Amino acid sequence: MSVTQLTFHGLRNLAPVTIHPSPRINVIYGVNGSGKTSLLEGIHILGMGRSFRTRQLKNAIQSEAPYMTLYGRLAGDPEVTLGVRRMRAQRELELRLRGEKGVRLAELVEAMPLQLINPDAFRLLEGSPLVAVSS
Repeated sequence: MSVTQLTFHGLRNLAPVTIHPSPRINVIYGVNGSGKTSLLEGIHILGMGRSFRTRQLKNAIQSEAPYMTLYGRLAGDPEVTLGVRRMRAQRELELRLRGEKGVRLAELVEAMPLQLINPDAFRLLEGSPLVAVSS
């Protein structure tokens, strides 16, 4: 399933943004600090309910914003919509799938499967084996 729309509000240094990615390949580029990683983080939060940059999602909310809202639309028949909202003052995520509130995180993850590939992912292949020492 390809992403046809992403709309993010209140996410890190990004101004409210709506993009319509290509169903093929997308190239994200810009100067340092322009929001490239924040955009990728928003996609990760939308599909996984958590950030790859911070353990506390309130840290992903813009400093003056009371909340962040992430919305995505996936191609398909029928089309699938996803939404994540995190209020600064509350710990719980508000999740929406196909317009319905109260969905479980597992349903969101199933609707938009993601795989994060970062430099740490290669440690499994390139790193030394760990040796368990028993006492």
